[in-house]
Amino acid sequence: MLKDEQVEILTSIKDYTANVTDMMPYVINAYRIADIAKISEYSLPLIEGFEWLNEAISLTNQFHDISMSEIKEIFEELTDSMQYKDYVLTADLFEFEILPKLEEWNKKISDVLEIN
Repeated sequence: MLKDEQVEILTSIKDYTANVTDMMPYVINAYRIADIAKISEYSLPLIEGFEWLNEAISLTNQFHDISMSEIKEIFEELTDSMQYKDYVLTADLFEFEILPKLEEWNKKISDVLEIN
């Protein structure tokens, strides 16, 4: 049985992945049209959010089989594409690599919370 603080962290992971999944079409579009203002607006919150997600997943790893290492290489490629302002590649990585992984993780965390 999960403790209250574990439920709280898992619920936060579920909510965060759902929110980012909902926001991702706007992020992807900003990169596709090279909207620098929107890209700047979205970048820092995403980076900070992914750092938090890494910590939260690590704190709850005994309850699920999620690992940020699943997307480590994608993040490295994402960092490079952002650094070199390759907006098309960045949009593709968000759309075809990161988004499906976040949706999968959201489902896994939802399942853990439903069981408990």
